[in-house]
Amino acid sequence: MAKRLRVIHQPWIAESDVLTRAGVTLWSNYPYPIVDHRKTRQRALGAFRNLKKSK
Repeated sequence: MAKRLRVIHQPWIAESDVLTRAGVTLWSNYPYPIVDHRKTRQRALGAFRNLKKSK
């Protein structure tokens, strides 16, 4: 059940048969994510650490 709920909010990680049954075609009627939040968060935290060091 938890995986199914995660796939609702992240269809790009779903298996293709699940997307087909739901009528979802990535890039056609549902976009891929624009930002990888995990990577972006790490990059921002690194920038803030560097900013603190420079003071």
